[in-house]
Amino acid sequence: MLSPGYIAFDMVRTKANPSKGKSKKVNHLGEARGRQKNMRSIVQSEIRRLQKTTDHLVPRAPFARLVREILQKQISQNRCFGSTHNSDFKVTKEFLECIHEACELYLNTFFEDLNFLA
Repeated sequence: MLSPGYIAFDMVRTKANPSKGKSKKVNHLGEARGRQKNMRSIVQSEIRRLQKTTDHLVPRAPFARLVREILQKQISQNRCFGSTHNSDFKVTKEFLECIHEACELYLNTFFEDLNFLA
């Protein structure tokens, strides 16, 4: 039986010379370089994948809802159709495709310019 105040410790085996295994290389932020390299390769592979595709980056349905919402607000605020104002309007598929293409082109050039400045 142990006397009060006695703390029992389990014996832990330790090597006489600790192994000189892989030491973590650290960047200037204190993060491991391996993780940074892995994230960099993931980002580069995603960039290559996106550069190969020709489809839109912004999905069509949410973009169409956004355009319709903006048009609805502008028409109701400006009353641009006079006293016979009718809030119901039709947006053609060609109009949405044109606006979609123009918006994505603008966003792409904007991000390219940001990347150039970085």
